Amino acid sequence: RALSTFSRVSRAHDGLLSPRARCLMTLVQRAAGASTPPSDAYTDTHTFDHEIDRIFHNNWLCLGSENQLKQPGSFLAGELAREPFLVVRAHDRQIHSFYNVCAHHAAALVDSGLGSLPDASEITCPYHGWTYASTGALKKATRVKGIENFKPKNYSLQPFPYSHAGPLIFGHFGGMPDRTPSPCYS
Repeated sequence: RALSTFSRVSRAHDGLLSPRARCLMTLVQRAAGASTPPSDAYTDTHTFDHEIDRIFHNNWLCLGSENQLKQPGSFLAGELAREPFLVVRAHDRQIHSFYNVCAHHAAALVDSGLGSLPDASEITCPYHGWTYASTGALKKATRVKGIENFKPKNYSLQPFPYSHAGPLIFGHFGGMPDRTPSPCYS
């Protein structure tokens, strides 16, 4: 009955809907009688873009565990919801989260996976050698001589919100969230 009402409303407003909304409505209608979602639900780029925007960028995503970052300079890096991330235990033993992108030419700072920085207090971009403190501040920039008004403080690594739930580290790629993750155990 709800699907019937949904179908009537969607037909009445079809000309007003965006291509993405029409695609989603089609998927919902086709899925109503199916035992599994239609194959389009897994392969359609509009559906994927919508899921990234509405689900992954609006929720806390588990990035790893504090147990993976025991020593200063240890890091975990990867890509989740199209966002390259870097989580580092800094020399002050605090955890920091950044997009894994150099502020200079957007090169990846470290390879995906678990690792340890050669110098526990620094992250060096392999492309032009810009060097950041493990807290994200730009320490050294190459090839900037003659650039007017260059201020290193404007070129720190871009952080994203992170939080803990027990030993788990969660990141939020959609700006400042309105809630923090909570552990599923007591």
